[in-house]
Amino acid sequence: MWGELFGLAYPRVPVIRAAEMDDAFAFFGFERRPLVDEVALKERYLRLAADRHPDVSGGADVDFHLVQEAYKTLREPAARLRHLIELEFPAHRRNGGAAPHAELFVQAGSAVQAAREVSQRLENTGSALARALLSPEIAEALRRIREAYKLVQETRAELVGSLESLDRRWPTVSSEELSALASSFRFLTRWTVQLSEWEFRLSNG
Repeated sequence: MWGELFGLAYPRVPVIRAAEMDDAFAFFGFERRPLVDEVALKERYLRLAADRHPDVSGGADVDFHLVQEAYKTLREPAARLRHLIELEFPAHRRNGGAAPHAELFVQAGSAVQAAREVSQRLENTGSALARALLSPEIAEALRRIREAYKLVQETRAELVGSLESLDRRWPTVSSEELSALASSFRFLTRWTVQLSEWEFRLSNG
């Protein structure tokens, strides 16, 4: 448990009490809310990670792992919002959520499918000439991947604005609002990873 393992007293990072176990916000000395100061979070993480690294005298693998997990929880908006719901709204019933923005879902999905198809054709091509003849299709697939990625980034900027709005209204927000935004961020993260991977594969195939 974070509270039991890390009774540390760094500047601005309070000693963790038993009641704050499993609370990543308390662990890093932050108030529970939708947003955290990312610069301060990184600074506190680096301090604790350096202190608890297995190569440092007294450091332990389990301690270091939990520092990383706590940091990952607060760094990623979807994970942070889910964690906030668990702490502040324990009765909330979690569901899978819906994919945000139907246009993005369709465009990203079709771009990935097109990339997958041209990649398969490349794998089945035996000659350099045949591969060269596929160049226009590869270029088109890349264009679609990059357009979808741009839309993902634009959508993410909108979600960040929604997150800031929720933070300004905190604590007068509902668990449903937090959950919906967490689901949107989670879906965007998945699309970001997929689109980035396909851009790399097509660009270096």
